[in-house]
Amino acid sequence: MQAAYRKFEAKLSGKPGKAHFVGVGGVGMAGLALMMKKRGWDVSGCDAVDNPLLAWLESNGIAVQRENAPGHLMNFDPSTDVVVRTPAVPMSAPELLEASENGFAIFDRGVAFAAMTAQFDTLAVCGTHGKTTTSCFLAGILRNLVPEKTSWAIGGLSPLLGAVAGGPGIVAGTPRGLLVAEADESDGTLRLYTPKITILTNIDADHMEHFHGVQDLEGTFREVLGRTTGCIVYCADHPRARALGMERRAVRAVSYGFAPKADYRLSKAQCGENGCSFRIASPDGGSAHVCIPAPGMHNVLNAAAAIAGACAAGIAFPDACDTVQKTAVLPARRFERIGHPDGFTVVSDYSHHPVEIAALVQTALTLPHKRLLAVFQPHRYSRTRTLLRSFPDAFKGVDDLVLCPVYCASECPLCGGESSDLYAAFRAEAVGDVAIPIPILAKSLETASRYIRAIVQPGDVVLVIGAGDVNSIAPQIAAATPRATPPQELRMGAFGTESLATDFIAVRTLEALREAVRDGAFSVIGGGTNSFIAPTGAHQRLIHLSGPEFNAAKLLSESAETVLVEVGAAMQGPALMRLCAEKGYSGIEYMAGIPGQCGGWLAMNAGTRLGSFCDALLEADVLAPDGTLNTIKAADFGATYRSCAAVRGKVAVRVRLRLRKASPQAVRKAMDEALAHRLDLSGIRTAGSVFKNPGMPLPPAGMLLDKAGCKGLRVGGAYVTTQHANIIASEPEATASDIYALMHMMRERAMASSGVRLEPEVQIVN
Repeated sequence: MQAAYRKFEAKLSGKPGKAHFVGVGGVGMAGLALMMKKRGWDVSGCDAVDNPLLAWLESNGIAVQRENAPGHLMNFDPSTDVVVRTPAVPMSAPELLEASENGFAIFDRGVAFAAMTAQFDTLAVCGTHGKTTTSCFLAGILRNLVPEKTSWAIGGLSPLLGAVAGGPGIVAGTPRGLLVAEADESDGTLRLYTPKITILTNIDADHMEHFHGVQDLEGTFREVLGRTTGCIVYCADHPRARALGMERRAVRAVSYGFAPKADYRLSKAQCGENGCSFRIASPDGGSAHVCIPAPGMHNVLNAAAAIAGACAAGIAFPDACDTVQKTAVLPARRFERIGHPDGFTVVSDYSHHPVEIAALVQTALTLPHKRLLAVFQPHRYSRTRTLLRSFPDAFKGVDDLVLCPVYCASECPLCGGESSDLYAAFRAEAVGDVAIPIPILAKSLETASRYIRAIVQPGDVVLVIGAGDVNSIAPQIAAATPRATPPQELRMGAFGTESLATDFIAVRTLEALREAVRDGAFSVIGGGTNSFIAPTGAHQRLIHLSGPEFNAAKLLSESAETVLVEVGAAMQGPALMRLCAEKGYSGIEYMAGIPGQCGGWLAMNAGTRLGSFCDALLEADVLAPDGTLNTIKAADFGATYRSCAAVRGKVAVRVRLRLRKASPQAVRKAMDEALAHRLDLSGIRTAGSVFKNPGMPLPPAGMLLDKAGCKGLRVGGAYVTTQHANIIASEPEATASDIYALMHMMRERAMASSGVRLEPEVQIVN
């Protein structure tokens, strides 16, 4: 890392060449790209994900390709030109492989930015939390009071500063000036900085994917403090920051906070929905009353850090205090109110660490609210796994929480670091603390957004939380129409769980069914014996067939040896089996003991190793979304293992079977023999097999899950039976999220154990 730093520093000190940024749309990459452009480099970049920063870079004369692909380095010279990459793009990416093969030095963004800060009198703002906000507050003070000297490069967009990087000092040929730099510790490159002033906000356990424990993390902060040439500013309220700040060094150190011995001591702080007020005393005996337009007690500390940092840079204490009242404007995604919702409030926030989330929730509780709702997207599998047990407490005060899938941030999935694992931690912690919310586990950001839009009511406050792309759904939520009353919930399915069903309709006639399917997207739900509604609910139309037109059976014809029977799709499978036993109709005895309706049997091609339902059918009447009723012959079913293509996106109305005549005693005996081969699941609530068997030559799903140690695995009121590793059972208090989380954990364990990705057999209606 040191060698790369020295090499890039030498490049900056020499004649500018060409610089190509891979992943240039990242906020830190974009700022560095602009700085190099202003210093005379011919800068280009690429990014696979479009965002407003790319257009901003183009407006500053930087050519941007909206894809990461080989060929971008044509006409580049490895001896003079450089490639800078974001850690979000792996070295295995084709573009970087090509660069490496052609002899280009590839620099990580953290190394390159650390070298760039050496060109300035840098005020490095570091710490686990509050870096971006403190940097914006500080840059605002200095830009207002000494604009000719002040530049900045910050990992967030401040509406006051107008750009992630800027100022006169970043232009080639200008005198060496001040640079307010947000100094990131996550990759260890903080050790490379040589700041004039270092501001240390706090230190909490984080980034354990890079550091070997908290002591290693502390060592990184200790090193940058040791390399500081002018002054150290640290938070006296945070034990780790205070301990490092008080270590003996050659440079001056000053502290800030509410602690009695803080040099810049805070007192009489009050916070409301629109901001905070406080008193701050200076080391020389001065005192000021300060009001900032930023809510939250953590922002009082951020403002104090900015005041102390500005004073360390030579600003008079009264001027710093007066100016921060005008410039303490929060950057984007820091308690950012979104849109103009109709009677409720939406706040987007970048918080992703439990300490930050707890501060956010406490700030949100100062807003007038009926309920506090939250959508949280965990950031990184490694962070989720490391801090798993710390997250639940942070959400105390939230009335309804939706957990989204983890935002990977270039990481591969880690066992124990998935959103299902985090959900299980919430479920376990909530047993002993009713203040901890039991979350709704969402499949995607879109389903999370649908859920919140369906339940939001006038007076609610909705928090959209996370450092990934969860902010993309905040405008959708803000555009929702709040409901005066809660939406309908439906308890249906083998597990007995309850979920939202915003458009449920039971139809009793074919004409009513035609009308129901013409209105748009729909799903058909029968008895729900092999399904459950997704935790976030079903937001398209749910159609349930009932009544004699759909649940009757009739004899169409018979011969000496066979009968032709027509069965309605809503007829219960066990009722059909009783009819066969009573009448002596043979041919589907292997279906004995399988729950569900006949329409579901067709759609799922239900069965056992002895045979499937579609094997016994002659034809089926199926209603298409345009209202036409088509008769499909068995040869055209497209039936495969647990699937029938002909019914997909349509509604099965009735089926016809050709069965053999036999004695009732013979039929009952054959059914009993079939039942003897089935696992006895009486007395438990279950949908049977959770996952499909992967097919030969692979072992059955149950064996793979058993090998992965899934028997007895539990989440809340759902558990994997000890009799069979591919069966989930539910207790009365089980939720749909319990089932969904447990399915996800089983699937991931099987993948980790055997490398086989199992496909669900249980249908999740969403």
